[in-house]
Amino acid sequence: MNAEPRELEQRFTQPEVRRDRGQVEALLGDDFVMIGLSGRTCDRALILDLLANEPAAQIEMADLDQQTLAPGVALVTYREIRREEPARPGLASRRSSLWILRDGRWQMIFHQGTRIEAPAQDPARP
Repeated sequence: MNAEPRELEQRFTQPEVRRDRGQVEALLGDDFVMIGLSGRTCDRALILDLLANEPAAQIEMADLDQQTLAPGVALVTYREIRREEPARPGLASRRSSLWILRDGRWQMIFHQGTRIEAPAQDPARP
């Protein structure tokens, strides 16, 4: 059985998936478009190239939610904290992805990230 968009979105945060061009190609539709934190629009080809050389980072997800918009169409939303250095504060953003079911498998066709203020550091966490 094919994984749901919510699960695929979680996989997409893993460095070994992000750097594997074949896995990323399978996850992104040919018509994929992204609006990044800078507001810049990127297409699938650019994202494939960028992810292949992306620095290693820890990506934490919170408030992960999936909504069915229509049969075969899902919206996944979440908050993300991205840390390239564990001891430094991370970059916080809200994320949304539009997934469609094509030929029996889910593919992301749109993604947007919006920078937000990082939540207060949890004193129980180093």
